Amino acid sequence: MTAFETVLLGAVASWLLVLTVVSVLIVRQIALLTVRLDRLFDRNAPADDGLGIGAQIPDEISGILDAAPDQPTYLLVLGASCVPCRQLSLQLGYADLLPDNIIALISGHAEHRAAIVELLPASIRTITDPKARELIDALEVSTTPFCFEIQRERIRGKTVLDDVDEFKRFTSEAVALSLTEVAPNGR
Repeated sequence: MTAFETVLLGAVASWLLVLTVVSVLIVRQIALLTVRLDRLFDRNAPADDGLGIGAQIPDEISGILDAAPDQPTYLLVLGASCVPCRQLSLQLGYADLLPDNIIALISGHAEHRAAIVELLPASIRTITDPKARELIDALEVSTTPFCFEIQRERIRGKTVLDDVDEFKRFTSEAVALSLTEVAPNGR
């Protein structure tokens, strides 16, 4: 084999490697875009995942609640390797006026879990694996990021979250609903 053939073979091998890497990156970007578009179009769709609204919460969940029965608790279900979960955690870390009684259930690889815990504000109580996985399974939820509103040992609301604004909207609607139940005439 001549020097020219060796150089030519090396150049062809390099181009094949570059094309392979570019192809993998393009496929990954298409997958991410598909997920984001699905979320965009399903934004107003009801959250079908998890226990139904009005359902009694499992005993495992009752054991972690700190709030008074008439105060809502928000359970955030976050996946350690979920990019939208990391983005939401970062946004929550910088958010102001968050409701009390938020508990984040974080499941997944230990290093990624630790990164999400670091991003969340200290006011949010965190529970990680293996306990988090047990609680997430009890809630029958597989979608992340996901949020449940729990009050009086029942699920009062649930939603798939896209960002901190959606979380704030969900929690403010839940507070407004609670106020109208207590005082329907505004008294």
